[in-house]
Amino acid sequence: MDNKMLDKVAKPFNVELPEAEGLFDMLDKILPAIRKHSEDLREDEYYLRRNWIELRDQESFHEVILHVFDDGGEYVRSTNGNIECGEWRMMNGKFVYGPSSCDAEVFDLAFLDEEFFILRKHGNSRLFDRRYHVFMIEPLAKRLEWNEAMEYLFDKYRNSNGFLITAALLLVLIIVLALLLS
Repeated sequence: MDNKMLDKVAKPFNVELPEAEGLFDMLDKILPAIRKHSEDLREDEYYLRRNWIELRDQESFHEVILHVFDDGGEYVRSTNGNIECGEWRMMNGKFVYGPSSCDAEVFDLAFLDEEFFILRKHGNSRLFDRRYHVFMIEPLAKRLEWNEAMEYLFDKYRNSNGFLITAALLLVLIIVLALLLS
């Protein structure tokens, strides 16, 4: 069976990237579809000692902001090479970080894997200017704009549902059997 036939069989099962008006709108739409693939904050090897670059969709945003969360609660933020030190910690399943433990913000984990660390501000996030803090690993951030990064994230987990794979394989098997029996 050629690739065109497989593409035709798989097409009804493909999930398309949703249209969005910005980064936060895009996250609101794709996070429910990929959340099940997220790691947990207890799995700190996914976010500790990594160079995370902050991702924003504002045209006026040109800074390179590097975030590093180290063991022992040390937090370092570098904005275009200028360092600010702070603290991070876990608090009842929430992620807290900022200049100090008393001058910080509280976040819920929205998504975490080896390339993305996405936090949602705790509370009524629709009231906040920045309801998400989005971080990408440095090598990826150097080559992708925010919209390309969201497409990349969505594509990593697109159609990874076991049911869809099973249904597609079953359909291919039925087609092959029909061709063999005819």
